[in-house]
Amino acid sequence: MSKVTIIIPVYNSAEYIGKCIESILNQTYHDYDILIVNDGSKDNSQQIINEYKEKYPNMFFPIIEENQGIGMARNNALEKATGDYIMFIDNDDFIDKDYISSHIKELEEKDYDMVLSGYKRVTDTETQFSVTLEDYPWSRYVSIAPWGRLYKASFLKENDIKFLKTPIGEDIYFNLQANTLTNNIKIIDYAGYNW
Repeated sequence: MSKVTIIIPVYNSAEYIGKCIESILNQTYHDYDILIVNDGSKDNSQQIINEYKEKYPNMFFPIIEENQGIGMARNNALEKATGDYIMFIDNDDFIDKDYISSHIKELEEKDYDMVLSGYKRVTDTETQFSVTLEDYPWSRYVSIAPWGRLYKASFLKENDIKFLKTPIGEDIYFNLQANTLTNNIKIIDYAGYNW
């Protein structure tokens, strides 16, 4: 069992999913597994996923399902996650090499329920802007996406924190629960998620 389970919902992302996965494989931290959920893609996303599964059979755990939307894809992966900690990455995003290590170091230091960080808004050629968070309570609401965070799995499971089934706002609901059900949160001055 790996320490961190990374959840990636995939829908028609053949153009981007390789870059996303490669950014995970290039991490300085290596105790993780990847639950990659193909949510009914109609392109060759699954072929790309299969190639990585074949190359890294002990690291990649694909889930194939009919299209249910990103919230349900994440919920289905959460039910199967075995790591002590959970990270979400979107299929068209990528992370800096020290992304996982920067979060896990903080979370394990004081047993936080969640560690939050900032992000960069990027294109194929440039970084448009970067958002870093200051260590004050309102920072937990700057971004409502599930990425840019490392969650303690037991915190999510014990509080039954799930995504909505709706196609819009499913992540707002998830993080409003996470943000209000604990104050045991660490905010770090770091922006290694590329959105």
